Amino acid sequence: MRHAGPSAHVQVEVVYAPGFIVLFVDDDGPGVRTDGGRGADGARGEGHGILGMQERVAAVGGMLQAGPRQPGPGWRVHARFPLGIEGA
Repeated sequence: MRHAGPSAHVQVEVVYAPGFIVLFVDDDGPGVRTDGGRGADGARGEGHGILGMQERVAAVGGMLQAGPRQPGPGWRVHARFPLGIEGA
């Protein structure tokens, strides 16, 4: 709600596959703009939210992508988390 706005719709999908879990979070709001304009929350997109999420997911061996949905409007966060510890 912070970035998508109060009237946005959000869909969360969790997919299990052998060896990993995939997470998708999609919304249809304007999101945080990366062109210097302000998003739904008034933010300019100058923070470290996506970088922080990427670092936390990478710390457990996963990967994260986030950005404008294609086609828009809205944003998508896509994360993949490994299950278990490799080589254990």
